[in-house]
Order: sequence, then structure tokens, then C-alpha cells
Amino acid sequence: MQEFDYHIDYIKGKQNTVADALSRQYQEVHQTSASVVKQLMAFTLVKADENILKSLEREYRKDPDFKNAFETPTAPFSKNKNRLYFENRLCIPKGKIREIVLHDNHKSLFGAHRGFKKTLQYVRRHFYWPSMNKELHEYIKTFPKCQEAKSLTQNKLGKFRPFPPPLKKWEQISMDFIFDLPRTNTNKTAILVVVDKLSKHMHFVPIESNHTAKDTAEVFYNEIYKHHGLPRKIISDRDTRFTNGQSERAFRTLQEMLRCFVSYTQRDWSKHLPGLEFAYNNHISDTTKQTPFFLEYGKHPLSNIRRANEIAKLSITASNERNAQQVNKHRRDHSFHVGDQVMLSTKNLPLKTGRSKKLSPKYIGPFEVIDILASGNAYKLQLPEKYQNLHPTFHISLLKPYYNDQHRRTIGRESAFQTEDKMPPTIDIISHRNTQDSIDFLVSENSGNILQDKWIDEQDLPSHKPSIQRYFDSITYYPPPSLFEDE
Repeated sequence: MQEFDYHIDYIKGKQNTVADALSRQYQEVHQTSASVVKQLMAFTLVKADENILKSLEREYRKDPDFKNAFETPTAPFSKNKNRLYFENRLCIPKGKIREIVLHDNHKSLFGAHRGFKKTLQYVRRHFYWPSMNKELHEYIKTFPKCQEAKSLTQNKLGKFRPFPPPLKKWEQISMDFIFDLPRTNTNKTAILVVVDKLSKHMHFVPIESNHTAKDTAEVFYNEIYKHHGLPRKIISDRDTRFTNGQSERAFRTLQEMLRCFVSYTQRDWSKHLPGLEFAYNNHISDTTKQTPFFLEYGKHPLSNIRRANEIAKLSITASNERNAQQVNKHRRDHSFHVGDQVMLSTKNLPLKTGRSKKLSPKYIGPFEVIDILASGNAYKLQLPEKYQNLHPTFHISLLKPYYNDQHRRTIGRESAFQTEDKMPPTIDIISHRNTQDSIDFLVSENSGNILQDKWIDEQDLPSHKPSIQRYFDSITYYPPPSLFEDE
């Protein structure tokens, strides 16, 4: 720069609101729409694009909210170079410019998908139009990406509805498992816990962790059926990650008792189960106010067993009401109908390859409700083939309503003032493997809100060379030269 004769004037940072464009990082994605918003926000300081000015003037004359104020501005409206202001905030008429303002102040990187209040404060700082609150709230509420990524801040859906007490003993039972115990001399590594829902009488049966459904049925026949017959209803969780409250309390109590009696090696736990089962059934239950032995056999002391069962049922009902009241403090009543569209929580769903739980969507969908269970708190969803291994029934606390906006127009590279060719869809490359003649890439694609991972040959990705380059840069490997040779 020494060959030039120039003079440097110092400008405070607060006053230098229009920085030199050459000092800013080039952003290709959403460049056109983002530049529109930046020019709108800097109208009073720089010369804006003539297309934007002409479009604003044209939209002002068509918008009934601004037509009269644009022709004859009166306080608090003012007019400057064919631009209308409301209390020094630029007025945005209906049309594509307003859609771009909404889009880039919420979806873009400097909008960052913030909530309604934060986005409203930011937009209101620079722009004005009537019914801004309502439009912005509806825009954010129906934005698909926000419905997927945002946490549910309200109470969980679905009031707690406990099972009614059964009429007879061993008519309803629950079955659960305690896994990952030290292997005994008889190769037992787990405990099958069977509980009668009325008397709370329990049986602890040592088993192997790799038991199949057939093996479990044989154990039930040999250890439970011979004493109590066949129950009408068996309550059992579909997965080890799900447990009911009664089983959790029984597990905790059994584990506490086992800790007091096992040896140093902990391999003798199974021989203590008969005595611990007797001790458990001989103590008063907080729920029934009776011992399971008393309700089962009428002993301790011998009394009217029918009356004892009635007392147990009343106590269970009272306990359920207390539990429901406590749980419902943090829940709100809600119901869905067949045909409703809902979002499904990913809390208990398996992760895709190479994905982080913290950065994955909190909800996926929408999915259609196709059936309602008798309890009213569980719903069957129409899942795509991708999720055929998942059980289609989910508790209402894992669902939330899906809000659909039929009139939303997607704003990406398309501009209000010019048309550009669409760029090929962006893909995420997770891994790669070398084959005999080429390289395969593990690609994650988004199809109908469902992430799919699949291996694709490099020859089938001619339009995604930038994505391939970014992948190799991220793993510090250098791509084979053949990938980027001119064709």
C-alpha cells in the first residue's frame, strides 16, 4: 500500500456499523437472502440494492397496512428515500421480503432457531409490521426443524392412570429381570422376579442372562405355575431400559438384602434367595398394610382372608391415588385422536452410526396415530419401514402434537429478486472403506424426516465432491487424487 497516497481516519467501533465486506468471511449458503436482510438493516447507512428499493416501494403500495402511510406519512410513521419507517424501524410489507426477514432472523446461523421471545426481541429491534407477534409465533411454532430439535418445556402429556387392583390373587402378575450379576457355580447370572399385583407376594428365581422366551416360559411353569396356576394378565417390560415403579422398589430392596449376605467373591448370591424371599414376604407392605404371607395364606395370625383381601384392595387403591396425585403435579392432561399427526421423542430410540445423542433431534416425525390403547395413555403409530424393528406403541409422555403449516414456503437459495440454479442436496459422510477398484462412503441422507445410512460407491457421488473433500479434511486424511481429477 506504500505506492498509494492515502489518509486514515479513526472510526469508533460502535459507529463503524457497516464494516468492509472484504474483511468478512464469505458465506455461500443462503447468501442472497441473508444479504437482503443485512441491506434492510443498514438502509439508513449505505446505498441498498436498487431491486430491493423498487420491491419495497411496490409492496408498500399494495399492502393495505402501509399504503396510506406511504402516500402520506404521519407520526409515528416517517418516510426517507421511498422507505417507510415506524419509530425509526423499517416497515416490512407483506410478501417475499417479510418471508426472508422471518427466515433469516430465525433459521439462519445468526438467528440460530431461538425461541419466540428471543426472536421477537431481535426482529422488533430493526423492523415493524402489524401483527408481528402473531405471525412470528405461528412461524416458529410450525417450523419443522424446531419441532424436531427443541426440548418440551411444558409438563409431560398424559395423566398417571394406575392399573385397578385385581379381584383375585395371582390373577395379575408382573415379571421383570435383574441382570449382570456375578456368575454362580451353577452358571446363574440373573434373577427372575415375579410379583402378584394383589398380595405383593414375590418369587425370586435364579436364571441365566441369555434365557430365551421359551426358557423363561419353562422356568415360569416349573416355579410359578405349579403353585398359583395360570394368570389372566402378565405385565412385563419390552426392554431392560424400561421398568415400572413396583419392580424398581423390589429390585432395590432385594439388592440391599443381597449385599448384606454375599461373600467377598459375590458368587454365592443364589443360595441366599430362598431365605430372602421368605423374609420379603413376611414383612408388611407399605401399599397393602399387610404381609404378603398373610394375604396369601391367612396366617400371622389366622384371620378372615376375604376381609384381608378387601383391606388390601382398598389400600392399593389409596396408594395408587396418592401416587397419581404426586406424579400428576408435573403432568398435564391431553389426548390424541386417530388420524392426528404427532412427533415422537428420540429419548429411547437407538442412535444412528456416528451420531451424538446430544446433537441428535429430540423428536422425529410426524407420524400418524392409528390406534389408542384402552388405558388412553398409549398410542399406536404408523411407522415407516425404516422403523419396522420398533414396537409401534408409545406412551403419551413420549409424544407431542405436530403443527403443520400448509402455506409455508421454503426459503433457501431462492431469492425474491433473482433465480439461481439449485445446488445438489447436502449429504453427511460418516465413514469410508477401500474396495478393490474404488472407495465406498457411508452416507447419511434425510428422506422424509428419516435419517438413513447406506454405503455408496464414489462413482455414484459425482456432484458431492465438496462433501467428500470436507470429510477427508475432517479426518486429516488426504483423498485419493482420482476423486478430484478433472473429467
